Formats: sequence, structure tokens, C-alpha cells
Amino acid sequence: MKLSSPSAVATALLLVSSAMAAPLPDDIEASGFTLRPISPLMRRDDEVCSSISSVIESIGTSKGALVWASSAFTGYYSALAICKRLDPGSDNCDNMAKAIAGGISVVFASVNYNYKGDADAVQSRDVGTKGMVASVHAALVADGHTFGGVHDITQHVLGQYGPDDRKPLQVTRIAGLIHAASNHTGNYDVYDFGDGEGHVHIPVSAGLENTNSSGSARALEKRVNGAGFKISYTTRLGSLLNPGHKVDMANAIANHWASWATGTVRRQGYTYYNKDLIGFVETGHAANFYFRIIPESSGFGLNYESVDVCGQMGGYL
Repeated sequence: MKLSSPSAVATALLLVSSAMAAPLPDDIEASGFTLRPISPLMRRDDEVCSSISSVIESIGTSKGALVWASSAFTGYYSALAICKRLDPGSDNCDNMAKAIAGGISVVFASVNYNYKGDADAVQSRDVGTKGMVASVHAALVADGHTFGGVHDITQHVLGQYGPDDRKPLQVTRIAGLIHAASNHTGNYDVYDFGDGEGHVHIPVSAGLENTNSSGSARALEKRVNGAGFKISYTTRLGSLLNPGHKVDMANAIANHWASWATGTVRRQGYTYYNKDLIGFVETGHAANFYFRIIPESSGFGLNYESVDVCGQMGGYL
């Protein structure tokens, strides 16, 4: 992998930024979402991009790398501010990192959605080939995850979009996913927008329980116009990592994110607070997926937000 950034983007830039086939449980709802009219390449706040270009984990021929970071002039929108709101009394993102690690594991499962299984083939984007619920369920089982169920919540979400909005093709809820390393339980909503693009919504309300109880799962599943995180992604090829190594990679990304989230950036005499963290996981020099971890200050942006908001990352592979 190359870590020298392309000259065109070397300097800081302004952000122009279940059960299978089971009926949806009564306590799972998609209400309370607030659709935020944000273009995928429009900035959310007075933000700047910085180049990181760092490999954080190497396992065999696979690597996890951080390429870009965005920082917000207003601390209210920073990753750390959201962590503090979700985890009262904490001054860091260590607890929230457990949910982020679970989200990265979900992205690994999403990479395999409709993937043909040939490491040299381009992943199929034909959503009609295999249902998302079935595919994600199978990928989670293959990776050895313990979870309560996988449900289709597409119809519960589509009504929140306007007639001209880009809508997801399918939305799937993974209920009660237990993170193998921390025993943290959470629910994750996976939005598939087609062509390998999607995001994982981590609907956290308040408190971060480290238990696999059903009560914890329920507490994590509902957030009405509150703070939280989403992981935007673009998938490419299925990973060759075994299930244990996928957990290791997810943990490495989440732990680096938690450490980075507490920092700030000085620009022209002003302090900017760390916000989005952007990178990829690759096999050899081919991307498995690109990701962007985005803090949500209020409500939840249902729209897909590009992983390339700070610049394209293909040149870093």
C-alpha cells in the first residue's frame, strides 16, 4: 500500500461536505428520524480536512489504514462531544468504541452482501440476486457472530424521504449483535443505496451497557432525534480475513478512532475539533471497503454521505 498522498489532495481542504423472514417485532420502530437535507459532498459545519495516511493494522496481506480526518470549528459537532452526550460522566470515547467496532464488523458483513466469492471478481451490485436480510444473516453467521435476528425495516424508513431524495434500496436491522471482544450488545441499521454504497446507523439513546441482556439491546435500539454515529461505506471486494481477524481489524479501527476523537487541530490560530475519521481496509492492494465514521449531533441524516468527501482514496492503496 502507498501512504504518500497524491499531490492534488496533499494539503488540507475545506469539506464540501432475525430471524430470517420473521415479522418485525413490535418494539422495533423507525419513527423519530429527522431527514437532514445534506448533499453527500456538502460540509455539515465549518470543517477542514487533514491528511493522516497511516496504516494502523496489518494482518497477513490485509491492512487497515486511516487516510483523512475532518475537524469542525464548533466543538458541539465533534466526535468527543457526541461520546460525552452518549456516555454521561465520561471524558473520552472508549465506551463508544465498542459500538463502533460492532459497526465495522457489520460493514465486513455488508461487503459480502451479493459478493460472488471470487477474490479477483468485482462484487455484484444486483440487489435482486439475493435478499439483503438473507445475505447479511448468512455473513454474520459465517463470521461467528451472536445476534438476536435480522429484520427488513425498509418500509418503516422510506416514508421519511422526499420525492427527490436518493432512497435506499433496502434497510436491514441487525438486532442484539454481541461484539465478541467486549461482550457489548447493540443494534445496527444497515442502509443499502446500491452500487456498493451504504451506511450503518448506530441508534444509541443514552448509556452504554456492556451486557448481552435483552434490556441492553432495547436501550440501544431507539434514539429519537438524539445523538449517535453512523458509518458510511463503499464496498469493493470480500475480505480474506478469518472471523477472528475481522474482529481484530474492527477493534483496531475503533480503538484508533477513540484515541483520535479526543484531539484537536490548530489552523490559522483557530482550534478545530476532530469529527469524521476516514479510511479503508484492503487485501493486497485491492480495497475491501472504504469507511467514514460520522458523529450525529441531533437526529439522524438518512442520506448517504460520500466516503470521498475529503478526496478519493484509490491512490493510497
